[in-house]
Amino acid sequence: MKRHEIISILVIAMSAPWTSTGLADVSGSVRTSPNFKEGLTNVNHAWLDRIMFELSQGNLLEATNKPANDTATEGACDSKDASKSIVKLANVTYKKTVDINSNPVALKMYHRYQPKKVSEPLPAILLFFGGGWSSRNLGQMEEFCKYFAARGMICMAPDYRVSSVEGTSPYEAVNDAKSAVRWVRANASNLKIDPDRIIVGGGSAGGHIAACTEIITGYNEPGEDLSVSSKPNLLCLLNPVVDTTKNGYGSRRFTPETDKELSPFHHITPDVCPTIIFHGTDDTTVPFENVERFTQKMHDNSNTCKLVSFDGKAHGFFNHVNFRPDKDPADFKVCAEESFNFFIANDFGRGGDP
Repeated sequence: MKRHEIISILVIAMSAPWTSTGLADVSGSVRTSPNFKEGLTNVNHAWLDRIMFELSQGNLLEATNKPANDTATEGACDSKDASKSIVKLANVTYKKTVDINSNPVALKMYHRYQPKKVSEPLPAILLFFGGGWSSRNLGQMEEFCKYFAARGMICMAPDYRVSSVEGTSPYEAVNDAKSAVRWVRANASNLKIDPDRIIVGGGSAGGHIAACTEIITGYNEPGEDLSVSSKPNLLCLLNPVVDTTKNGYGSRRFTPETDKELSPFHHITPDVCPTIIFHGTDDTTVPFENVERFTQKMHDNSNTCKLVSFDGKAHGFFNHVNFRPDKDPADFKVCAEESFNFFIANDFGRGGDP
């Protein structure tokens, strides 16, 4: 970010009063600071929080004499806001398990992007691909990983067992998702990750298993150290499956007696971590009404939950054009930027041991 952009943001953020949409906190109320009694009485904290985070990561005050064609290192995010060089690390196995026939399966972390220079523990994000718990769409989350790495985060996209390859069910997918979060937290020191700022997200079925790491109890891998929490500090969900009954998506994978066991909507409690959801209003795969009900129930339980709707958009609208060429690049950009703003506004999620 250039100096003139920083100055513009500071001027905007510190001008009073702020009452328009998009500049308030999740509850819709304008944040004010009692410490600014001489002039700055209506500072927008979300913007200031973002500026302070960017400064701490070295993202701001880019040299003005930097060549225009100077690009980041391998895996540079194509967003104009990306001013930090990032690197892609080698894939790493996080879990060894078996398929439905007891054949060995090694699950890896893919698209491991992070800032080129990491001097202190950083927030992390794990993003699960979608595909109805059946398809293995390993490339789906790569551009999101690049974007967030360019903003100063450590990013990765975990693989998990799917029915078309391993012959497994959503239960194994949830089991793997919990193992992935637990592995990251257990190895946080070596990975240079802040274990109290781990975000988990995903799209569609990937959003479902991400939500399950926080909301659904049990279904852990036998033998894992359960003293290491598999719960995230914040959720980022892209047209997620939140209801697995006949009112939502995926009921055919269950029986009428079991279709609520992995249904996030039916297990919401007052202690769910901050959550942001992106969903198209014309989604015929996962009905928009599902996430409306989910969001309302989150609010009824005093949880922070922000629903960002996309008018007229269908399932999978959020995909980057490098993965789905028919998608609108603007939708990916909104999802990425709104997500990061939400991360900053919520200090990357619930602090302390989840």
